[in-house]
Amino acid sequence: MAPGRRAFTAFDVTTRDRSALRTLLATWTDAAERLTQGRAVTPPAGPDQPPTDTDSPPPSPTLPFGVGLALFDDRFGVAAARPAGFADLPAFTGDRLDPARSGGDLLVQACAEAAMAALDRGCPAAASGPHPTSAPADPTGRH
Repeated sequence: MAPGRRAFTAFDVTTRDRSALRTLLATWTDAAERLTQGRAVTPPAGPDQPPTDTDSPPPSPTLPFGVGLALFDDRFGVAAARPAGFADLPAFTGDRLDPARSGGDLLVQACAEAAMAALDRGCPAAASGPHPTSAPADPTGRH
């Protein structure tokens, strides 16, 4: 049975420092591990952070991560590691894609039964607080 709520977020990596990218991914991995085990990850207090007490820890969300084609540019020295055939998807019939809000370097899909778990706590980036190496691909700043 598929979870009732899903949130998909794309982030642009704003650093060229490979070590900072590794730190970011380790932070997200730790947050995702805690969340999928039903343990809370309390974000720092601040106006741009999700509430810390919206509900109990999420009931075993799933949090698959992905990388976008743009991550394989020349910033991190991984261009040669790009999988063969890894390319942007073509536009599909009915798509109304906005190039300013498309793409992304790092991708997170948060799935959970409770909406707040999927949206507020299901995103490791939100749960672990702001990070100087990533920014939402959405120019509005929303996850």
